[in-house]
Amino acid sequence: MGTEEEFIKKINTSVQKYQLMMKDDIKNNTWLSCEYQNGHGKKQIMELLLLVIPFEDTGAIC
Repeated sequence: MGTEEEFIKKINTSVQKYQLMMKDDIKNNTWLSCEYQNGHGKKQIMELLLLVIPFEDTGAIC
């Protein structure tokens, strides 16, 4: 288990590893536009959505 902040840090690490260029910071429940270069050197655009389900807060899955 972890906090929302810990998940965001892990996602940011992966994003940097794969050299994705993000227009904004990653936020829970918000679409984020990202750009990257594929294996052929062409610019690609993708959308990323982080959904963190709370473990202990209201709405947690038991």
